[in-house]
Amino acid sequence: LVQAGICQNDTLAASLISHFDTLVDNLNCHFETLVTGDICQFETIIKILYKLKYTKFFSKNIQPQDTLLSQVEIISNDNKVGGENIAYDIEINTILDRINPILRLQIRERHAEKILLSWLIYGSLTSEIRNPLSFAVSRTLETGIDAGGPAARLALLPTQELASLLLRTQKRIESGYLGWSQIGETGAEDLNALLQSETDQQTQLRLLQRLIDNLEIKSNR
Repeated sequence: LVQAGICQNDTLAASLISHFDTLVDNLNCHFETLVTGDICQFETIIKILYKLKYTKFFSKNIQPQDTLLSQVEIISNDNKVGGENIAYDIEINTILDRINPILRLQIRERHAEKILLSWLIYGSLTSEIRNPLSFAVSRTLETGIDAGGPAARLALLPTQELASLLLRTQKRIESGYLGWSQIGETGAEDLNALLQSETDQQTQLRLLQRLIDNLEIKSNR
């Protein structure tokens, strides 16, 4: 984007950079098909996306950046937005739906959902692991035991508590708070232990965002 003159380096805020890898993974193949197939140029795609930003469809799901309440404000304010209660949760079945049906059946027959979750947490927060879900499935079926340590303890948390912990931590790191790990939630120390394997804050944010994406954390409204 910078090289093409579409945007400058400072256009991408630090809080948004952690989402870029996810964007690339999800959209790159579609962009490549359009461009290499001479269906349209990259600049055309950008213009289309820009116009879509202001359609009714996107306005239902996306608030402008300057008016978007941070998730830490949402959660810390008794999980209320506009007088409505919002709970963030993790659906293990949604994660399982992304797995090969045969392997998914094996995991369910062994009642190994929490084991899978522990390995997915560990894999997502380990930069050397390129595909956390494939790694988690492999370790779950090969070993039959959880990841142990902090990842296993986080997997045992109620899913709403885990989702809340991840979102709070993400926003505190983005905001540059000192002592962000001491947020008084169960699991904060374990999450901190996993993240501290990386000293660079942007890398921590990228891995945390990868975990949030892999867990498909959504609001229950």
